[in-house]
Amino acid sequence: MRKLVLLLALASGAAFAAPSIKAPPTAKVGSILALEATGSGNGHDFITVVKKGSPEGAYDQYVYVAPGKLQLQLPGTAGDYELRLLGAASPYPTLARQALKIEGAAASVKAAATLKAGAEFEVTWNGPNNPRDYITIGNADSKYLDYKYTSNGSPLKITAPEKAGEYEVRYILGQGDTIIATQKVTVGAMSASVTAPAQVAAGARLSVGWQGPGNPRDYLTIVKAGAAEQTWGRYEYVSKGNPLTLIAPDAPGEYEVRYLSTTNLTLARAKLTVGAVSGSLTGPAQVTAGDTFKVSWKGPDNARNFITVVKKDAREGEYSASYAYTDPRNNPVNLFAPLEPGDYELRYSTAESYYTLARAALKVVPGKQEPGKVAVTQAPGAKNAHGAVELILDASGSMLQKLGATRRIDIAKQTLTKLTSSTIPAGTPFALRVFGREVDSCQTDLDVPVSAPGQPVRWLLKPMVLAKLIQAAGIAESDAVLDVGCASGYSSAVLGKLAGSVVALEEDAALARMAGETLSELGAANVSVAAGALTAGWAQGAPYDAILIEGAVEIVPDAVTAQLKDGGRLVAVIGRVPMGKATLYRKLGGKLTAVPLFDAAAPLLPGFAKPAAFVF
Repeated sequence: MRKLVLLLALASGAAFAAPSIKAPPTAKVGSILALEATGSGNGHDFITVVKKGSPEGAYDQYVYVAPGKLQLQLPGTAGDYELRLLGAASPYPTLARQALKIEGAAASVKAAATLKAGAEFEVTWNGPNNPRDYITIGNADSKYLDYKYTSNGSPLKITAPEKAGEYEVRYILGQGDTIIATQKVTVGAMSASVTAPAQVAAGARLSVGWQGPGNPRDYLTIVKAGAAEQTWGRYEYVSKGNPLTLIAPDAPGEYEVRYLSTTNLTLARAKLTVGAVSGSLTGPAQVTAGDTFKVSWKGPDNARNFITVVKKDAREGEYSASYAYTDPRNNPVNLFAPLEPGDYELRYSTAESYYTLARAALKVVPGKQEPGKVAVTQAPGAKNAHGAVELILDASGSMLQKLGATRRIDIAKQTLTKLTSSTIPAGTPFALRVFGREVDSCQTDLDVPVSAPGQPVRWLLKPMVLAKLIQAAGIAESDAVLDVGCASGYSSAVLGKLAGSVVALEEDAALARMAGETLSELGAANVSVAAGALTAGWAQGAPYDAILIEGAVEIVPDAVTAQLKDGGRLVAVIGRVPMGKATLYRKLGGKLTAVPLFDAAAPLLPGFAKPAAFVF
């Protein structure tokens, strides 16, 4: 009996041990402190670190009590602190405490004393390498400009500011943004010049010579005379050579050739007059609906100029699925007549602003309509065990035309659905080849949308476009990233492999659930799904090191850009199909700058269109 009582007493003592903290008495600023703790038994008791003398119930960084070793990130300022074990419920009573002295950390940075404006330079560093510690360049106005995390190793490459002056290369703690090492550097001034012809025909090619810093993202562009600074038109990176070939705007007028830096500062300019050009069309006055017909043309033959068929009252700049590019080898061009009878126009349009060089009246009269049909049969003697079905599908813009009362594209969808669900035996190898889906062929809605019926239609970005946008964003392993319009969660899963944390934002409830299920199946523990308006971003997780917008946009809302950390990057496709431009935005010193990257086509993301403008 006495032995049993003793055992019960020992067990009771173990179960109700007093709350305690076991940790080293000193540590370095911003470091990760390893400690052990015993709580009250409530799984929400937590350990925090606060300044010595802080009010009861106060807390800062914290970690929940759990068996084994715990890790707590310390503040970035040296001084006398306390580790406190706080109870789970407000007002968070102190269950145990331990004094902790946080000492300064030694670090150093080394770079060239004189730097070339806007150019990359190398920094060698030594320091604690705590999570999210970073090396940067800054001055009295900006604590940090371009930066790289120390987790990327030493040496690091950082881009110098484009504004000349005195700066410091800095080692900054990720916790508290405390500067612990500096080196003074001088950034030299930038200068440049451009040499271009004084006059050129609209849409023509012109050779432009340049002198300047030649940084990888510097570029030459043509803009309207007097256009606001930090604007651009067609462009070429100076890294492609000297001289460069530019294409003149297709609307006549007064322009400027400008040398722009990486952050769109104008370093040089030259005046350019663009002269008017004209064209002519020769074609039938009347065609039968759905028939193919020929149109001859005369004109400047500039790249991507085209002939199209539109309604007689169509506004300037409109085009249809029936079009052909002008090319000396393609004259006359072949066009197909609309299926809907009526009065139309043939138009010879320019590539950039869809300026009409020539037009001719066209009447479309009714034709005989035949129903569409797809037949799949098994060849005589073929064996099912080794048989296969392959379909080749036209997905060009002509599929938007109607056959009777139904669009061709809808007939194709119905036929394919029936074919794959019932006509072709289960287990039969099946392949679908699609042509006509590229930008030059007029992207159509034959793509399978990921949105639920009744919701705004949504598509995934093409894998190549997504990959190049992510690459341009320069995601680091400790970055916090916002994925705007994550849809199925595929892009967020990719980002989760590269970044420290990802918020997958989606406003379509069905897509948000799909993304959550996908990410759970993939084990993407560092990705969280947030439901909310895409145009509002997700302020709860801000600021972000990088933001990816999943689709084409005509505007980037201020609410989204405000959530970028200074020095952060945002990537998106700007503009509608087929003239989109992948663009990289950087937030430097509180200002947003944009750098065009590459041509890209993507469906417009709902809510990101420009407000409608009045048209005469």
